[in-house]
Amino acid sequence: MAILQKEIQNQIDKIIDEAYNEFSKNNHEKSFLKLSQALELIPEPKEDFGESFNVIKYIIEDYLTLKDIQNAKLWSNKIFVYGKNRVDGGEKELLMGKVLFESEEYDSALEYFSVAFKKSSGREFEGEDPKYLELIKNSKNFLKK
Repeated sequence: MAILQKEIQNQIDKIIDEAYNEFSKNNHEKSFLKLSQALELIPEPKEDFGESFNVIKYIIEDYLTLKDIQNAKLWSNKIFVYGKNRVDGGEKELLMGKVLFESEEYDSALEYFSVAFKKSSGREFEGEDPKYLELIKNSKNFLKK
């Protein structure tokens, strides 16, 4: 995993903080513009830098918070591209599972949640909405027959 130059990392951190502040003030459009701006500062190939995944994750999580599933799903296509060089314990799969769950694609969500659970021994689900873990425990309540 490549490391960003300190100056670029500082700029990105500042912009992400600004995005967070805008989101907190319900200035969602400004927040998403800031996050896109932060992503643009990351050099190519972006997938070599872990910060690319982080920015994508923030964007997806913010869309999920707003219940804008269509945009969360659109951005979720980038999770594995920008996270391919990351070593993680199921974070990518949990994030994709959350998007699929909220899209009511429970079969696919279950697949991703199962991988996330296995990779992390359940740790990735700590602090998350219990409904995600419930899908693993009681999938029959969600899945179509």
